[in-house]
Amino acid sequence: MKNIILIVSTFVHLIGYCQIDTTKAVYKELYDLSLTEYEAIESEIGYHIQTDNVKMHYISLGDSTDMPLIWIPGTGSSSWEILNFKDSLMSMGLQIISIDYYGHGQTPMPKEEKSIYHIADDIKFLMDSLQIKKAIIGGWSRGGYIASAFYDTYPESVLGLMLVDGGSANALNPRYKMNRDTLREKYKEAQIPKDLLVTYNTKFEAFCALADTSNKVSQAWILDGLKIGLNGKWGYTSDVWQAVANESVESMLNAVESPTLAPLLSSSTYLMQPLIVYRNLSVPMIIIDPVSEGETWQNYTPDNSKLKAMHPELIEHRIYENTQHHAHFQRPQQFINDMKLLIEKINN
Repeated sequence: MKNIILIVSTFVHLIGYCQIDTTKAVYKELYDLSLTEYEAIESEIGYHIQTDNVKMHYISLGDSTDMPLIWIPGTGSSSWEILNFKDSLMSMGLQIISIDYYGHGQTPMPKEEKSIYHIADDIKFLMDSLQIKKAIIGGWSRGGYIASAFYDTYPESVLGLMLVDGGSANALNPRYKMNRDTLREKYKEAQIPKDLLVTYNTKFEAFCALADTSNKVSQAWILDGLKIGLNGKWGYTSDVWQAVANESVESMLNAVESPTLAPLLSSSTYLMQPLIVYRNLSVPMIIIDPVSEGETWQNYTPDNSKLKAMHPELIEHRIYENTQHHAHFQRPQQFINDMKLLIEKINN
């Protein structure tokens, strides 16, 4: 199985390469190549489970007798993101289970609003169905907040926690330290491409909108994110952005200024207070805290330091210097080393 292209860091560069023209054979050839790889990967590791909230897609690799790692991806990514690390993680004796939560990968967006705590319930449902009593719970960005929601609700089911730039600090605190104009400029830099809000009548058209026709290799990752949305049309995570209040700069600003009025998936993330959630922490935790110049709007180091001080024996606060938000992809070996450290702490 080939390594999967990192969705979050690449789709911005791919958009715009392909002008939608379904008569061109090059698009069809690329689509068929990608579909073949996608179906091969999914037939090997892809599964679905009907929870109380959604028909959830997940991937599973490794031996069921190994220590389970349940991975929760970041916003706009998918369960496939963990495949970048699968060989190293499996060599540690981990069974890897990675989920797609609402609107991500092949999991649809529920018609009714749900919170990150509903996703925690979905994960517990999955664990029970697989007869997993305890697992390492890990996540990146919003996935980290979902991991924290899981611990908040089901602490007895957690062996340890791996939080990559999310879930260990209140997301609003650094934003409240900035004035609105400065935050607006930051959000302008971080806003999603408008192309990701566009939907299409067919899966093939949606694929063409993202495909890089100058690169004649499989782009199965695109198909991993394509699904029929709430509007009945095909799109790439197109339902996600409104649900997390990220469809525009104004929606992002409004979610910060009035989080209780934001969509539930957004507000439940912003309003989480990890210093309260983890007041009675009883399992090992690794906090991966990327630090880079100018990233004041996501400066979680002060809150992370407070949490570390509350549980110095259980928590490792790992600062990754000169690193952006996608820390585990930018520093893969450090991430793997810290996962090894977490396993050592669990076993000791």
